[in-house]
Amino acid sequence: IGPMKNIYRKFSVRYSRLSYGGDVLTWIGVDNYTVGYELGTALCEALEGTGKVVLIEGTAGNSTSTERVDGYLDAFKNYPGIELLDSQPADFNREKGMTVMENFLRYPEIDGVGSINKDMTMGAIEACKAVGRDKEMVQVTFDVDNDCLDAIDAGDILITGAQEEKSQIANAIYACLLACN
Repeated sequence: IGPMKNIYRKFSVRYSRLSYGGDVLTWIGVDNYTVGYELGTALCEALEGTGKVVLIEGTAGNSTSTERVDGYLDAFKNYPGIELLDSQPADFNREKGMTVMENFLRYPEIDGVGSINKDMTMGAIEACKAVGRDKEMVQVTFDVDNDCLDAIDAGDILITGAQEEKSQIANAIYACLLACN
């Protein structure tokens, strides 16, 4: 453990994969672009390549949100029958996700909803249920908790992804140990 005390002085370790200067020892985390791309592809495949979709973004300017949105948008480009009706930020917040979905519900037809994380998705599901439109659209998202798993079991969410934070922590510690030796 002794050499670990000085690791911060030697390296700039950032949560985001974007480096803002300094030497980066390692980056361990989710490839957010790929997350968005795979979720966007899953949504398009579930809709058999045709349909009207909306996208609930995270916080504007946040790298996680930007990268996942870019992935979704690139996936949508591969399906000419997919029409993106709207895309708005909800700041990774359940209540804001509900509000954004309430705004989206002005569209008479929505076949699919993509979301950057499950908190916003849970709010979107609440908004859809409140007006009886929850069964007409496919929802995909990222992150897992008991609410999300229950929503999958209930058929409210088609698919989600998980970050595996414990393995990320273990890999980060291992990388630091390797750097110290």
